[in-house]
Amino acid sequence: PRSTQSRSSAASDVYKRQLLNILVTMCNGVFYALWCLTAANRLFNKLNSQIMYSKMKFFDKTPIGRIVNRVSEDTGMIDDSLAWLIHMVFETVVYCIGYIIGIAYQVPYSLICLPIGLLSLIHISEPTRQAEISYAVFCLKKK
Repeated sequence: PRSTQSRSSAASDVYKRQLLNILVTMCNGVFYALWCLTAANRLFNKLNSQIMYSKMKFFDKTPIGRIVNRVSEDTGMIDDSLAWLIHMVFETVVYCIGYIIGIAYQVPYSLICLPIGLLSLIHISEPTRQAEISYAVFCLKKK
């Protein structure tokens, strides 16, 4: 049988974890909203500046309704897909950091492998097919 002190310590650990979970969830929501609003605002301003500084030839050929429809459709698509992507990236980063902290807490010697793993990820992500890609783009150009 456990002593009452170990039971209260276990209960205290559970409450600490729940509090940490609540704090991380709140931070996730705040950062998620801020990042989405900032990114959508930047994209919208860039889109508007590109339209405003277009040549008059563009406005002569393109009806205003088509421009407004396209801008509103693109802005809606950006708002929907960008929010989901930012959420997924933030969630994945938090999971990865949480896994690293959990593994390091359980097996402290595993931190020795962390730099080796990061270096291998950098090596894997280096572009290795630049010559083939640039040749393919060169072949697609019209003469």
